[in-house]
Amino acid sequence: MTRLFLRFYIGVLIILIAAWFIQAYVYSRSNEKENIKTIEEALGGGARLARDELMSAPPHERAQVLIDIQRRFDFPITIRKKGFVGLPPDGPQRLQAEKAVFWANVVIVDMPDTGQWMVFGPLPKFPGPSQPWVSIGLGTVLLLAALAIAILLRPVVIQLRSVERAASAISEGDFSARIESGRFRRSLPIAGAFNSMADRMQNLLQSQRDLLQSVSHELRTPLARIRFATELLGEAESGDDRKRRLNAIDDATKQLDELVEELLTFIRLDSTTNSKGANEYGMDDRHAIELSDLLDEWVEVNRSLYPDICFENQVEQSVGVMGNRRLLIRALGNVLHNAGRHAKQCVTVTAEITPPCDAANETLSNQVRIFVDDDGAGVAEADRIRVFEPFVRLDNARGQGTGLGLALVKRIVRRFNGDIVVTDSPKGGARLVVNLPAGTIDDGPGTID
Repeated sequence: MTRLFLRFYIGVLIILIAAWFIQAYVYSRSNEKENIKTIEEALGGGARLARDELMSAPPHERAQVLIDIQRRFDFPITIRKKGFVGLPPDGPQRLQAEKAVFWANVVIVDMPDTGQWMVFGPLPKFPGPSQPWVSIGLGTVLLLAALAIAILLRPVVIQLRSVERAASAISEGDFSARIESGRFRRSLPIAGAFNSMADRMQNLLQSQRDLLQSVSHELRTPLARIRFATELLGEAESGDDRKRRLNAIDDATKQLDELVEELLTFIRLDSTTNSKGANEYGMDDRHAIELSDLLDEWVEVNRSLYPDICFENQVEQSVGVMGNRRLLIRALGNVLHNAGRHAKQCVTVTAEITPPCDAANETLSNQVRIFVDDDGAGVAEADRIRVFEPFVRLDNARGQGTGLGLALVKRIVRRFNGDIVVTDSPKGGARLVVNLPAGTIDDGPGTID
């Protein structure tokens, strides 16, 4: 990073120095030529008239005539021998052509056949700075600009060095490395963006580690049951005993298959955050779906799973939600299955349509709030957030679940700009409240953004 800064700053200095030399050259060439031409045109006519007046006088009167001519000019006029001062390359030709030549701050005209020049000057200085002073002034300005650039770039370079150090630390495995942007008065946006990226990456890696540990633990139970039943299968003494152990293997296999399916869906939802991945699995194919029909399917399934529990679907047929049918079937099925496992006698499903939280925003649609109530033991307030984490099971559950059901539900409903929370139910148990965007059934399928 230091080498990059030095290369950049040296490049800036080279540009400034080149600009200084260019202006000095252009000023010396253009201004000097223009000034010489202007002076020669302005004073050349008067100088030639004075020379002609002097040349027309008799030789013995020329001294007095020169004095009279001197009185009419505000600068010295002298008669000098040719060649007393060097001329520009085209000077002699211009003098022979009866033109005035300005050189060394004097105006010179030739006096033919005398071997002398009539010299006017030195002339008064022109107002304003000379070319050397202009160059010095501009050089000072450019030097101050170089210092200002260095001062302004210093905090940027320091923060970029912090980014470099943090990136190097992360590449070496220290995922807690961050940029200390708080000690800078003005932090670059890259510092905040880098820290956000590092936080997300650290959380993702930690989540993957936790998930891997949980999966390893969850897979161990059905695999152990299968292995144990397989070992006992060879020792079965009767057909009924063998069948019972085969059924145990089949149950453990089904549990393992259910766990793998839930896990694949869970991972797939996490890995398809971009539109390309979502379209690959059809997860962004959203339509208006009749909620009552969707719930009827799972009510019948759960009635057969939990024959002692009464399931009631009180959702009107006019209520529709916007989403992907396959994913919503999975989400609502998990919610009803969870309620059936915890209920004592009854599970009730109701729904209502509510306006969006920001009613002034016309781009937001109405929301459908789905209430799933059971009369079980409920969920303690301390567990109402933790219950949506992967592989979290409450002690009062009926049967053995995968521990991914509600975690999947939360990810699915959030994918459709919804949410799910746990509250107390009027029945005395838990109430799961699922919020989803409303869909208009009469319009049929319709894709939303």
